[in-house]
Amino acid sequence: MAVKTKEIIIQTVMEFAFKREMDRIMETHLEADNVFDGLLQIVELLQENRRALLHIYRSLDRALLQHQLDVMCEYIVSNYVLKARDYIDITKLSEEDQRLMRSYQKCLLMGILLDWMENGMKEDLVADMKHVMSVLRQVPPQV
Repeated sequence: MAVKTKEIIIQTVMEFAFKREMDRIMETHLEADNVFDGLLQIVELLQENRRALLHIYRSLDRALLQHQLDVMCEYIVSNYVLKARDYIDITKLSEEDQRLMRSYQKCLLMGILLDWMENGMKEDLVADMKHVMSVLRQVPPQV
């Protein structure tokens, strides 16, 4: 089997499995009261599948992996994060502002995941996220 064909099959299977799991989470946990709870559920799923993710990370071409991760993060942000109840009502924003919010959230999530994978997924990402949220809650809101 040609390398390109193998990569396309892996990419298709990854995308299908990922979207199926994200849709399952959204159906069963859409009651998440805030963005953090929603992201935490997704990170818990990723952490549960750490071995498989690390294997994929180490075996795929980096450009292919980054493209697939970009698609997955866009899917998460567009279909889940921006629909959390504590988040801004994105429908009241201009199309350009909506695009910027999606892009910002996607890049933030993608950067966190790439860094985690690059470091061998050794950190407890769920505990780290909880700690970050604890610190952020102590920061007074800016006017």
